[in-house]
Amino acid sequence: MAIISYTHEGFDAHLPLLIIGAGACGLVAALAAQEAGVELAVLERDALPRGSTAMSSGFIPAANTRFQHELGVTDSAEAMAEDIQKKNGFEADPAIVELLASQSGPTIEWLTDQHGVPFELVEGFLYPGHRHLRMHATPRHGAPGKS
Repeated sequence: MAIISYTHEGFDAHLPLLIIGAGACGLVAALAAQEAGVELAVLERDALPRGSTAMSSGFIPAANTRFQHELGVTDSAEAMAEDIQKKNGFEADPAIVELLASQSGPTIEWLTDQHGVPFELVEGFLYPGHRHLRMHATPRHGAPGKS
């Protein structure tokens, strides 16, 4: 892929926020910024915005969600953080892992409640290294036992 310099002067566009990448993280950031009233644009290099979340079949781990509670799963952000750290040999920054784990559940629920993303807990799939069911996906996922 060649990089072509933009030589036109006078490009008159100003945005307070430009998000590069329309994967799950970029789109969630765009939703949060839009809710806060921030004008923004999202740029994506691919014809179909999917990002790395598509490689995981759209599964998103989250702890202490109402979807877990509805199915009798008792979990916590602390347990999720511990599982993540054990799986990566305690090489990740603990503050980042704790923040990710603590915000995972509220983020899944916010996406459902505020933006209509129909998440459900994936049953029958315990992610390697995790002690609780915490993978969430939309009903069209390809989880074991689902069509």
